[in-house]
Amino acid sequence: LVPILSLDGQLGLQQAALLILGNMCSEEVDGHAAATKAIFKLSHGFEYLLQFLFSPDWLTVIYALGAVQNTCRDPDYWTLLRQLRVTKRLEELAHSEDAHVQRFA
Repeated sequence: LVPILSLDGQLGLQQAALLILGNMCSEEVDGHAAATKAIFKLSHGFEYLLQFLFSPDWLTVIYALGAVQNTCRDPDYWTLLRQLRVTKRLEELAHSEDAHVQRFA
């Protein structure tokens, strides 16, 4: 799924990858979520994922937030969020007027 996230001009595929990734990294959805998260980390997928938080497309942002929510428990990711200054974007999304965005942010 990580290679799909890096494709240019493939929004539909990227949205599908974000949705699948978010579900596969959820312990409630997938009993093998820990293994998925380990592969995701080795693939540097979190770094690719973060760009979608800045998408002008609402659905892409929602899917990206879900995937971030299900993968960000790793302390290395929190460091990365701070280093890349993504925490400010997450705060903006948390104060969004859109209830769906707020829920996931």
